[in-house]
Amino acid sequence: MILTLGSIILGKPLAAWASHLTRGWPLEWFWRRDVKPAYREVTWFWSVFLLMRLILQIILYRIGETSQLTWANILLGWPFTILVLIFSYIYGIWRLNDLGGPGVHEFNEGKEPPWDGQNRGF
Repeated sequence: MILTLGSIILGKPLAAWASHLTRGWPLEWFWRRDVKPAYREVTWFWSVFLLMRLILQIILYRIGETSQLTWANILLGWPFTILVLIFSYIYGIWRLNDLGGPGVHEFNEGKEPPWDGQNRGF
């Protein structure tokens, strides 16, 4: 959670870094004003998810509900994380198209507006 918030404060959203590392797209594309808001918003979503998960874990731990803490950790582990990533992907694609910036291929080719937009994922 600290990493996600720190990346937002520094203006380099963690979601953009994750996408860069997995897809190999140029970092310059992620930092454009018509691209970066989508990645910043998804990183905010990740921060809220991680904070809510942490708060729930602390509460359950402090009141001594170890069986409920176990179930919360199981459900908020891989199953919910996969849902968060699916939502992030769908929202990110929608937001990139809404922002109207160039797609990665258009950016790499130096195309001028009007752009088709990002259609190769988030």
